Amino acid sequence: MRCVPRFSVPLGMVLVLMIITGSASSASVIRIPPRATTPSIDVGVLSDRGALVSFDSGHLWTTVAVSQLRPTDISVSGSDVGVVSSTGAAVSYDFGHHWTTIAVPSLKPSDISVSGTDVGVVSSAGAAVTFDSGHHWLTVAASQLRPTDISVSGSDVGVVSTAGAIVSFDSGHHWATVAVPSTRPKSVVVSGADVGVVSNSGAWATFNRGRQWVTISGFFLKPTELTVSGVDVAVVNEDGAVVSFDSGLDWLTVAEPTQKPSAISVSGTAIGLVAATGASISLDSGVHWTEVVSHNLQPTQVVVSA
Repeated sequence: MRCVPRFSVPLGMVLVLMIITGSASSASVIRIPPRATTPSIDVGVLSDRGALVSFDSGHLWTTVAVSQLRPTDISVSGSDVGVVSSTGAAVSYDFGHHWTTIAVPSLKPSDISVSGTDVGVVSSAGAAVTFDSGHHWLTVAASQLRPTDISVSGSDVGVVSTAGAIVSFDSGHHWATVAVPSTRPKSVVVSGADVGVVSNSGAWATFNRGRQWVTISGFFLKPTELTVSGVDVAVVNEDGAVVSFDSGLDWLTVAEPTQKPSAISVSGTAIGLVAATGASISLDSGVHWTEVVSHNLQPTQVVVSA
């Protein structure tokens, strides 16, 4: 979760980037800034195999929840991992060696977000965050508001409930509404000054804490997922899965609609994608791709953290 400086592109510099299928006939051409390859990234993935994490760009994997535990959500940031399963919601701050339960099964946890010592969780008790590894908790949405999504990054928090989508940049002391209830917000993501929100009215992002907003996807394209990290933005909609590395000015298609993309994540030069072909990651802004979970294992989520 970091900002990446912009670069100017020399005239005529064009990179031909292949779609994840590798088919020359489906190549997408886009002008993008030259960027250094991410040396190593953290990856989390959900599939019929369970919840797995890798801290070395997918070379070695650790199972953090077996398939019998029916994991439903995962979050990875550095050595920190959070996972929701039938045993509740748990976090690890040491690459998965030791775990702390933050929501027992009876609370029916549904969503988790981990960023260092900061953790957010959604359950039947509401939405709560901690900024000290779980020693103290702050309720950011009462259970009566039926929260459904939470995002935590440092002192920044975003939550979706029947009250709309709201964000705070000061550890929950002050809040701003970024999507009113009538737009039926579905998800929110915060990363420093960057915020992304998906609702029935479309998908938007801001890169300056809400002073200006950029339309990432119109409502007619029915966006389902949006992720924002620095100047990097990725969205899944009826046009497929697309990524921008310059705050939405230029776009790269990484999955066509026929590939049925369902989940996407971006962080620095790293991209994670779930489509009908399986779950794949790219470490170099979409130039090369590596499959991490085959389609027959039915992956549902992939997250990358550079």
